[in-house]
Amino acid sequence: MQRPLLLKLFTLGLLSLLLLIPLLLIGDKLDERRSYRADAEQSIAHSWAGRQQVLGPVLVVPYVVRERVREWDQDGKHHFDKEVQRKRQQLILPDALQVDSRLATELRYLGIHQVPVYTAALTFSGHYPSEPLRALRARADVVSIGEPWLALHVTDPIGLSAVPVAEWNGGERPFDGAGSGIDGLETGLHAPLGEVDPDPLGGQLPFRLSVSLRGMAQIAVAPVGKSMTMNLQSVWPHPRFTGRVLPSTRSIGADGFSARWQTTSQIARLSGKCGQGVCRDYLDNALGVALVDPVDAYLQTERSLKYGLLFVGLTFVGFLLIELLRRLRIHPVQYLLVGLALTIFYLLLLSLAEHIAFGYAYGIATVACLSLLGYYLRHVLASTRLAALYTTLLALLYATLYVIIGAEDYALLMGSGLIFLSLALVMVLTRQLDWYRVGERLAPARMPTRDDGAG
Repeated sequence: MQRPLLLKLFTLGLLSLLLLIPLLLIGDKLDERRSYRADAEQSIAHSWAGRQQVLGPVLVVPYVVRERVREWDQDGKHHFDKEVQRKRQQLILPDALQVDSRLATELRYLGIHQVPVYTAALTFSGHYPSEPLRALRARADVVSIGEPWLALHVTDPIGLSAVPVAEWNGGERPFDGAGSGIDGLETGLHAPLGEVDPDPLGGQLPFRLSVSLRGMAQIAVAPVGKSMTMNLQSVWPHPRFTGRVLPSTRSIGADGFSARWQTTSQIARLSGKCGQGVCRDYLDNALGVALVDPVDAYLQTERSLKYGLLFVGLTFVGFLLIELLRRLRIHPVQYLLVGLALTIFYLLLLSLAEHIAFGYAYGIATVACLSLLGYYLRHVLASTRLAALYTTLLALLYATLYVIIGAEDYALLMGSGLIFLSLALVMVLTRQLDWYRVGERLAPARMPTRDDGAG
């Protein structure tokens, strides 16, 4: 007489797989809404500015070098040496670079989507060594040396809200040229410097530069030079520090954050190769911060959706236990309707979280689904007390899920604990159940009769 039990288990398994379809469809809708937000970010970035990476300022010295090349005749049998002249760049990086930055942040909206943007007040100061310039002038293969310039690379030049002015050699040098002039890192600005004294007083070439730069969501500065110190402050309370090196000191509070980075030549070890076309490697080590949205509605909804099938499974297991322990008959269609009510919770959560805070959206969706389930279970289980108990257990389950999705670092631990406790509860409730007689119980199952609490 085990056939009724096996048939019941097979039916519940089939229903669980069937409910994967609406869960997957809700997941697709979540991806679609997330793509709409990405489109909104791109639209805001187009008119404001995107994520910014800054490299510089770099002292660029153009020169022409004489080289001998080997060429072959048309038959390819004989060759001859030929002297040619090629244009080159000498990129001189600071010995020491000090960067001070303050981010003024705000939220920009496009439709229902919001994106954090900033205006960064950046101040660069330091000095360049004069030895590379003297060594360049002493080279016998150098035909001529052009006028140098200061180069500043930024990822999105539209974010430069004002023309920067550099303090150089006791005067001011405006950045009046479009493009950085650095091979491979063309976006940005440059400031012509005119003649540069190769033997300055003290052997150093000091500079200072102030830049106002708009951007969105993230900013990073490449650690050029033998050493760099960067101070960054903002009123944004939720930073995520990025880059190869984390801040040496930092302070985060409700009124904002401050951070300080200090790097050495170990991070800027590519200094000698920048003139060989690998300056872009500096950007891989850029230090900065991302302005994080701590309550990302789509991320939170995605985390909760991962537990959707678990919720359905636990609910079905609870119904099956009620059938076995109280000898009630619950039709597969009733299982299906309850499962659909559990899955519709995630669609309600997604739609509400786009308009109100996630916590409120979660509460409203939970109350709506539990109210519907409580009313329906009162009739399915033929008992107000049993329906209230079951609804209370579901409420505790939703509360536990809310804690889990909010605990990013402990989500796996708490989720596995929930599964373990659920299994333990089932084992405790069925510890004295004679499974060989379950089929005999299910076969003559009676229709439920209402108790006094059913109203």
